[in-house]
Amino acid sequence: MAKPLPSTAGDAHRSERAELVDLLGRIHTDRPAPQDLRALKGLLARNPRLWLDLGTEADLAVTGVLDAAATSPGTRIVLEAMHKQYKRDLGWEEATPLERALMEVVAIAWLRLCLLIHRHAETTKSATPAGELLVWKKLISGAQRRFLQACESLARVRRMGLPSVSVSYSETRVEVSTDGGPTIEGRPGEWSP
Repeated sequence: MAKPLPSTAGDAHRSERAELVDLLGRIHTDRPAPQDLRALKGLLARNPRLWLDLGTEADLAVTGVLDAAATSPGTRIVLEAMHKQYKRDLGWEEATPLERALMEVVAIAWLRLCLLIHRHAETTKSATPAGELLVWKKLISGAQRRFLQACESLARVRRMGLPSVSVSYSETRVEVSTDGGPTIEGRPGEWSP
C-alpha cells in the first residue's frame, strides 16, 4: 500500500522531523554514508530551523544535569518543573533571544548549585573527614561562582537594552526587523543595509 502524502503543514513538519531523526540515527557511526550526509544537509537547507525540534545544547545540558542527579522519575519531574519555573521567574516570555540564552545558563547553574548543595547535605550527615569537607567546599564555591557570573552576564545584557531582532527568510525575500527599529528587506544574495 502506498504511503499517504502529508495533507497539512503539520503533517509535512512531522514527516521532515521523522526523516531528520532517521538520518541522524544512520549518520551516528564512525563512517557515515556520504549520501546520508548530503541528505541531511539538503533537509536542513530546506528547513534550517528543523534542528530546534530536537532540542538545543541547553536542553542537552539540562538533561545531563538531571540524569546525573535525579534518583527517581518523580524527582526528575519536580526538578524539570523547578527549572522551567525559574526561567519564567527570570522573565523568559518577554526576553530577547540573547537574554533567553543567558537565562538558560543562569537556570542550569542554579540547578547544578542546588543539586550540589543537596548532595553535600546528604553526604555529610555523618562524620566526614576534613579532606572530603574541603573538596565539598571547593565544589560548592565553584558552582556559586559560575552561578553569579551567569547572573552578572544576564544583568549586563539587560542594562544594555538591546532590541529584539527578528529575521524572516524565504527563497524570494529576507526581512530583518528590530523592536521599534526599521525593517530591512531584500532578496537573498542582494543584501545591502
